[in-house]
Amino acid sequence: MEKEKIELVEILEERFQHYEEVLENGSDDPLWADGLNLNLIRNHIIIAKRNIEEEFSIDEYPDVYYKKTPEKINDDYMVKADEIREKAKEVLMMFRSYPHLHELESASYFLDKNQLVNTGIEGALCLIKNLDEAMKEDNLVGMRRLSKNSDHKMKDFEKAFENLCEINMEEERQISLFEIMM
Repeated sequence: MEKEKIELVEILEERFQHYEEVLENGSDDPLWADGLNLNLIRNHIIIAKRNIEEEFSIDEYPDVYYKKTPEKINDDYMVKADEIREKAKEVLMMFRSYPHLHELESASYFLDKNQLVNTGIEGALCLIKNLDEAMKEDNLVGMRRLSKNSDHKMKDFEKAFENLCEINMEEERQISLFEIMM
């Protein structure tokens, strides 16, 4: 078999394998549902079969060509939806139990917008708000995206709190200097 034909067969085999992996485990796509991704892979399978039809004679079609093309599924379908919901619930509880959350929330009353952004406080508080909204709306794609790398995101909470402490120390230094000058 020619090199080009072998590559076409390998492509079709890879597409089927990718479809099975996403169907079993879901995707990590931060913006699109698994159903949409599965349908996209399905289209790649159809194209791969057409490419084989163009290059092979009927009696040369490889066995993988005869494998059933997956049916189109609902674009909004999500693999392991209950696991995504449970993970989001756990992560939101973890974020809300951050020991210095109250200080971060209070900072939004006395820091300006730039300070909130630069310290990372706004990002941390928005993460909680957005995950809570995704859960209320049963937005599985949003829950999956916002729950991913939760340990790393907790470090962002820590960094935001450290930055807030630095601002507080700087303000205390300024007050001390003012008192000395009086």
